[in-house]
Amino acid sequence: MRHCLLFAALLAAPAMAQYNGPESVEYDPAGDRYFVSNTSSGMIKVRNQAGAVSDFVSVSPSPYGLELMGDVVYACSGGTIKGYALSNAAQVFNLNLGATFLNGITTDGEYIYATDFNSSQRKVYKVDVAANSASVLVANTGGQPNGIVWDPIGDRL
Repeated sequence: MRHCLLFAALLAAPAMAQYNGPESVEYDPAGDRYFVSNTSSGMIKVRNQAGAVSDFVSVSPSPYGLELMGDVVYACSGGTIKGYALSNAAQVFNLNLGATFLNGITTDGEYIYATDFNSSQRKVYKVDVAANSASVLVANTGGQPNGIVWDPIGDRL
C-alpha cells in the first residue's frame, strides 16, 4: 500500500505480461523486492529491482491483499489469512476467519487487520498471529471496506 505509484509503474512495465490479474503489491525492504498478488492465476509473484518477475507461491483461493510482518508475507485468500516465509515461500500461517471475501490487510507490527469486502459481512478483523486467533474489531463498517492502512503516527486504522 505504501508504494502505490511504483505499483502503477510496475503495471506499465514490459513485465506486465507476466502478471495475471494483479491486485496488491507489497515492498520487502530486506529483500529489496516487490510481491504482487495475481487473482487470475492464484499466484504471488516477486519482482526484483532488475525487473525480473518470478513465481513466489501458488495460493488457493486466489490471493488479494498482501502485507509483510516480520519475515512473513500474509495474503487474504477467501475467508482465510495465509502466511508464507519470505526466505522459502513455505506456508507458516493459515487461519480461517469465517469471513466471506477478505480483501484489505495491514499491520501495526503486532497484529494484522483485515477487511471483509462482502456486502453482508462488512467487518474488520484483528488477527493475533502469535496466538493463532482472530476477533471482530468492527462488526459492520457501514460500507464495503476495500482496503485498510495502519497510521502509526495517529495510532489508528
